Amino acid sequence: MCKCEKDVTPLFTAKDVTVHEKKRIFKQRFAIDQYIVSYKKFSGGETGRLVREIFERDANAVAILPYDPVTDEVVLIEQFRPGALNDPVSPWLLEIVAGMIDKGETPIQAALRELEEESGIKMTEDHLHYVNAVYPSPGGTSEVVTLYIGCVNSDNIGSHGGLDCEDEDISI
Repeated sequence: MCKCEKDVTPLFTAKDVTVHEKKRIFKQRFAIDQYIVSYKKFSGGETGRLVREIFERDANAVAILPYDPVTDEVVLIEQFRPGALNDPVSPWLLEIVAGMIDKGETPIQAALRELEEESGIKMTEDHLHYVNAVYPSPGGTSEVVTLYIGCVNSDNIGSHGGLDCEDEDISI
């Protein structure tokens, strides 16, 4: 039997980073901030000044996997994604329900709202199960995505979702 216990407490913290400069270099639907940083190295000493651009959404996100425990099935959505235009198969991607957390919302409130907007599924908080909060691409974006599993009854799921005001066209 493998014993894999290890202390995973980070050796360094944010106090071990020096932000020499930060400036917003682009802002439209999304933003890009440019940082000039240096940080402590595992081998000792400190890096030189590094220039790094970070994609900013200025909000975090939630993602919900709707799961029907009776049928042992999940509900997925499909929609066009411009970031997948170079995909060799299609820029229409199969996904779990996800969206941005609006200002003043908790992650749970955002999860319930997004679930209804994108899939038509109405759910209460007690049917949502927290999985984890992750940085999906911390080398280039500051976004944190809070993940949930939502227990659903998939018997009466519709076939189309999304908000017209957000130009969403979602197949369920």
